[in-house]
Amino acid sequence: LMELLIVISIIALLMAILVPALGKARKQAKDVACRANLRQWALAFSMYTNENDGRMFSRNAGYGTDPRTPYWYVLLKPYYRDAKLLLCPEAKTPTVDKNNNGTGARTPYAAWGFIFSPPYNIPPGYYGSYGLNYWVCDDPFPGYWKTTNVPQPGTIPVFGDCWMVCSNALDWNPPPLYDGYIEGTDPGQLGRHCVNRHDGSVNMLFLDGSARSVDLKELWTLRWSRDFDNENFYTIAGHDGDRAACAAVWDSMAYWMRNMPEY
Repeated sequence: LMELLIVISIIALLMAILVPALGKARKQAKDVACRANLRQWALAFSMYTNENDGRMFSRNAGYGTDPRTPYWYVLLKPYYRDAKLLLCPEAKTPTVDKNNNGTGARTPYAAWGFIFSPPYNIPPGYYGSYGLNYWVCDDPFPGYWKTTNVPQPGTIPVFGDCWMVCSNALDWNPPPLYDGYIEGTDPGQLGRHCVNRHDGSVNMLFLDGSARSVDLKELWTLRWSRDFDNENFYTIAGHDGDRAACAAVWDSMAYWMRNMPEY
């Protein structure tokens, strides 16, 4: 009996050591798979722009502002085969199913899904967990990048973890009030990307075709649009290099992010 108890104790001890390590390994594997998805999307965007003189599609495709124009993920369908590329491995369950019924999946960690019907050109059953920065679209209004031929494309986000199909990030957009918060009136679309899917970070695809992990507070330093001030109120540079002042702003507006580094 004593020998049996000792063996059971040893097994329990090994399980206690191994289970957290296995869980961490699974999360790391999903993180790697997410970035692999984004690199596949880099190819899809590249093929589209190569066939269109380096120019992106219109804002209507980016944001669905015209019911006659399909959304970006429908427009790019000739350039990718597997619809699973729309899904981050950490957010595979959509908020609505193919019959437009709610699934109870928690947003923003769940995939987005659409319940709209024609004439909005959204095929039934489409869902995903990445969102487009629609400032990369080709549009005559100020702020849009329009083309891939721009300076420092590796600092311009195109696409990444998001709880909505697209975003219109502005430098004054506030962070989410708490982990998992979704604004009722959605005043801060940069917050759509501020989802804690990868242990304090998200994965983003940039205009030069690179994909990398971006810390949540770092999102406010990226060049989302031509007019985006990346030395804004939420950055260290926006406080003349005073990290403590920047941290105080974050603590007052998003205390759940207090242990994340400032940028």
